[in-house]
Amino acid sequence: MKKLFLFIVSALFMVGCGEDLEFNTPALQGKKDSAFWRADYYTAEINGSGQLIISGGRGSESIVLKTQSASVGSYLLGEGSSSEATFVSTQDIAYSTNNEPDPIIQIYPADGEIVITDYSESGNAVSGTFWFNAFSESGLNKVNFSQGVFYEVPISSGGSSAVVVSCDDAVAASAAALLVYQATDVTSSDYASVCSAYEAALTQQITSCGDDTGVLQGIIDGLNCADGTVVTGTCQTCSSSVVPETEYCDNQDGTMTVTVTGFPSNTVDLQGVSFEDYISGLETSGMTCN
Repeated sequence: MKKLFLFIVSALFMVGCGEDLEFNTPALQGKKDSAFWRADYYTAEINGSGQLIISGGRGSESIVLKTQSASVGSYLLGEGSSSEATFVSTQDIAYSTNNEPDPIIQIYPADGEIVITDYSESGNAVSGTFWFNAFSESGLNKVNFSQGVFYEVPISSGGSSAVVVSCDDAVAASAAALLVYQATDVTSSDYASVCSAYEAALTQQITSCGDDTGVLQGIIDGLNCADGTVVTGTCQTCSSSVVPETEYCDNQDGTMTVTVTGFPSNTVDLQGVSFEDYISGLETSGMTCN
């Protein structure tokens, strides 16, 4: 992995037609508004939520890069992203990729990317690249970072010592937990523990992979691990020996979206019946819903 990172750094040297971008080990540096910028101090930590936070500064300027997890991978920045890049200038202006620009400045939103290329097995250093366009809270000021590099930035002892779960491992664990959850009847004495295990697996998947669309959080919000009661606003998958697997999703407006495996979705009027009662009716008729 380090060889791959050094290749990436070498490529950065070649981009820019001879522009001088220094590189040191360890380092946190890049180009701020096209001018070389290098942090005089830097550190990284993993907080209680499993997020990686890389901090550095030069004089009164400071930069913070935050990713959803410390797993190797790419983390997009901008509106709705749980990852973020911030910068504070010598004028004490705070910029963030979570701020939107004033239309007077530009119509394009804040954006960027943080790529973690190497998280050491010992958990004491992290390497990667970054770039971003960030705006002040007023939206009238902008800062651009390009060709950003963080290499072997040490992770402080104050950070979390929790094991970092890769996105692939988290997805596999969620899939396995889902199979057990779907195979467990809501009346079973094991339902609460199985449901909680599935919820925990989804939570870990959010930590490891992110959930910018909110789909995973929506599934978690729809779970009721106490007694298996259907919660308004969730989706239920039902099937029987004569009915193919069908997904019913409550639209919270008196309708639901019905999707039969292999066919387009349809919106169906509940005709005065609550979503919970409709699902209960399907279960009474012999269908199994999860």
